[in-house]
Amino acid sequence: YQSLADHYSLTIIPARPRTPKDKGKVENGVLVVERWILFRLRKRVFHQLHDLNQAIQELLLDLNQRKFQKLPGSRRSTFEALDLPAMQPLPNGDFEYAEFRRVRVSMDGCVSVDDRPYSVPQTLVRKEVELRLTAGVIEVLYGGRRVASHQRTPGSEPVIDPLHLSDSQRYYRTWNSANELDWALTVGLNVHAFLQARLQDTQFKEQGYRLTMGLKKLEREAGAQRLDAACRKAIDICASSLHNIRSILKTRMESVSQGTTQEADFEHHNVRGAQYYH
Repeated sequence: YQSLADHYSLTIIPARPRTPKDKGKVENGVLVVERWILFRLRKRVFHQLHDLNQAIQELLLDLNQRKFQKLPGSRRSTFEALDLPAMQPLPNGDFEYAEFRRVRVSMDGCVSVDDRPYSVPQTLVRKEVELRLTAGVIEVLYGGRRVASHQRTPGSEPVIDPLHLSDSQRYYRTWNSANELDWALTVGLNVHAFLQARLQDTQFKEQGYRLTMGLKKLEREAGAQRLDAACRKAIDICASSLHNIRSILKTRMESVSQGTTQEADFEHHNVRGAQYYH
C-alpha cells in the first residue's frame, strides 16, 4: 500500500475504524452521487454498458456544474481553482504490484521462492531478511537496504550469484578435473598418476573435489617431494585411497624401498623354513 502511494506521490491518512466522521467529505460525496445520479437512473433500462456510461457522464457533468447552496461556485469551479493547479502528471511506468515476505536464510545461503532456491550473501546465513517479490524480480532486503536481486524464473534448480559465494564455494563451482591434473604435474609424476587413476573411478564431482583438496592439504603439510614418493609407494602396493596416502606419510613408509625383507638366518623351532612346504 505504501509502495502504491510512493509510486503516485500520494500521502495516505487512514481513517479510524468505524469512525465515518474522519472522512466526512468522502461519505457526503457518496450520498450526493446516490441522490443526483443513481436515483435519477433507477427506472431506466440499459442494454449496453456504453449507453449506461454515457448516461452517467451526462448526469456527472450536470452535478459538477450545479451551484453550491451555501458556498460560492460549483464543484467544477472549485476543482479548477484548487486541485487542478496542484495536479502532477502520471508516472511514466505502470505501478508494479509487490509482495513482501519475512524469511530466514538457510544454511546453504539461499532463500526459497516458489520452491526454487535463490542465493544471498553468505554473511546473512541464518539471519532474517525481507523479500520483495514482483512478477519478474526477487529483491532481498536487510537492514533497510537491498543486498541481492534475482530475475524470478520458473524451475527448481538453484539460482546462484557467484558474488554471494565464499572463496571455497566459488572454487568448488568452477572446479574441474583437467585443472587438478595440471596441478598434480607441478607436484610430481607419481601424484599425477595416482590422481588420474582415482579420478577415473569417481562418479560425482564431490568425490573428485574432496580427493584433490585432500592431496593439496597433504602437500602443504608434508611437501611435494614426500607426497610424490608416497603416491609412488601407494601405486606399488595397489593402494587407492587418500587414507592410504595419509598413512604412508604418517609412518614414513615412502622412504622404505621394495625388496628389503629377507628370511630369518637363525635356527628356531618356530621357524620352519621354505623346505617345510615341500
